[in-house]
Amino acid sequence: MITLPIDVQHMIADYIVTYEDLKALCVASKYFHSYVVPRLYKRIHLRLWDREHTDRFMESVAAGAGDKFRFTRTLVLEDIPMVAEPICDLTELRYLSECDWDEHRRGIDMTGEERESRMSECLRLFPEHCLRRFCFVARRSLPIHIIEHLQNRQHAIDQLYCTSSLDLTPLFRNLRQLHIYLQSTAHLAHYLQHPHVFSENIHELSFIYGPEDERDGSVLPDEFEVTKTLPNLKKVTLAGMDIRYAYRVGRGLIDSLDISTLTHLSMLECQGGNTFATGLGLIACKTEIDLEHIALDLGWLAEDKEGSVEIYLGDLLAAGRHIKSLHLKWYCSTLGEALVDRICAIGPRLESLSLQEGMDMYSVSPLNSRDLATIFKACPNLRQFGYQFGDEAYTNKDIDESIEDFVEAAKHLKELQMVHIRLSPYCTVGFASDEGQPEPNLILTQIQGAANKIFRGLHRSCLKLDAIVFGHLVDFSTRQDDGDWGPLPQFCFIKAEQKDRLGRETAVGVPVSRALLRKTQPYTDILDMDPGSDGWDRWAWQATS
Repeated sequence: MITLPIDVQHMIADYIVTYEDLKALCVASKYFHSYVVPRLYKRIHLRLWDREHTDRFMESVAAGAGDKFRFTRTLVLEDIPMVAEPICDLTELRYLSECDWDEHRRGIDMTGEERESRMSECLRLFPEHCLRRFCFVARRSLPIHIIEHLQNRQHAIDQLYCTSSLDLTPLFRNLRQLHIYLQSTAHLAHYLQHPHVFSENIHELSFIYGPEDERDGSVLPDEFEVTKTLPNLKKVTLAGMDIRYAYRVGRGLIDSLDISTLTHLSMLECQGGNTFATGLGLIACKTEIDLEHIALDLGWLAEDKEGSVEIYLGDLLAAGRHIKSLHLKWYCSTLGEALVDRICAIGPRLESLSLQEGMDMYSVSPLNSRDLATIFKACPNLRQFGYQFGDEAYTNKDIDESIEDFVEAAKHLKELQMVHIRLSPYCTVGFASDEGQPEPNLILTQIQGAANKIFRGLHRSCLKLDAIVFGHLVDFSTRQDDGDWGPLPQFCFIKAEQKDRLGRETAVGVPVSRALLRKTQPYTDILDMDPGSDGWDRWAWQATS
């Protein structure tokens, strides 16, 4: 490689994404060493909960690595383990066994005080103001002395991921992006009622409420004292909250955020999304909006006897002249014909679309085959699509042909590159009978079969389709702990071609990890719009990606 022209060497080096390959490139030549070292140290991820891992980090510092920290721009501190995923290699995909899950959890061998001490020790190693992105992946707040250290010695941080507290506000003044895991929506109300704590340059706000056992704390106040808007705010995400009262024009959340200036708005797994959608529709009738991305949980459309939610959502879509990304979830109903027509009307602009009927006990396809085909024909530029099939599409293919209907309709999507298939927490995938436990091998067989069927069916028509993901970003141990039911974790596949002995080719799905999928696929952000993923896991995954 070192005999190639310099520009060709740079092109090859830019395609290297793994730390192992970067390290190998470092020893190829002195020139590559100087070219690669800044990339190798640009991002540092420390597992504070793993004593062996942090000890190795400190040993590398003692060996002289600390001098390279001047190249570091992103620092991720993982206080507790991330969600595990099914082990995969190039030939098979299998669930972690019970002992494997215990091994994954084994690493928490440091107390909170020890992790805090090691965090302080590590932070002191970085030169002043070198960091741009700081992520503290924890279910607890940043300690006061760490906040003070960052405030005094890391002024250049403009992206922050951490758990909420009222002591955080001194860090907000220079931020362009803030992603908070909320312990209480009272913290969010405090932040929004005191917008002066934010930088004028704040561009993106994300607040995810997590505690499932404290849903009363998820209710946003019905009134805010709006003293100042954030003129440069463009992207807002709220997840896991009750926003029934947040749409009140004049003193509500809409005014605090100034919806008319936003380009991205996501309300994932939020109760009261129907009333919020109504409020958005009212605003859209009176004010010009610039939204390019919308994600909403519309709630129980069957209870909306007058169809007002769909009417106002239709008004919002009609007014959204720039919408390229649309993600909707609803319960116990099919989309009305008028709303299907509205989606079709903006279809030529759509690049990302997901439609999910959130019925818990019996998973069904959210659209009939006719409406699905109509929408696909209207969306020639669609690159990412999220959907769901009924359980019998996996378990009783002779009765349910929804996968075949999907494949037939999707042949129009020449730009399609990523498909995300959602699964109900109560899906019967993996159950050999009505009684007993799900069988891991059967789960894998059924999901792999569905992936292969989609890849084969679209191999000649959707040439760009390269990735399919089934399931959600959750910890499989929750399904083990709860017994029969619970969400299935993500199973990721990329397309490959397989030949038999007669030379006949067919497309198959090759299992890969989430990390590899994210690194190799250009379009994966639809996975961040999955309302079925655990709020904490989704937030933590984005922080560490």
